[in-house]
Amino acid sequence: MKDRKLARELILIVIVKLIAIAALWWAVVRDTNTTVTPQAMETRISQGTQPTSQGHPHDQ
Repeated sequence: MKDRKLARELILIVIVKLIAIAALWWAVVRDTNTTVTPQAMETRISQGTQPTSQGHPHDQ
């Protein structure tokens, strides 16, 4: 009897969380549009392949 009650409560909690996540997505993310041009993508990819150094180089 306790196992069924626990299972029911856990299922209810999961359903409530899924509804909350869906509501947040609907309110915040749904209308977000990002336009990416081929030129912008090429620039971004080419920048990512070059090594960058941060900070001071160590004595070697």
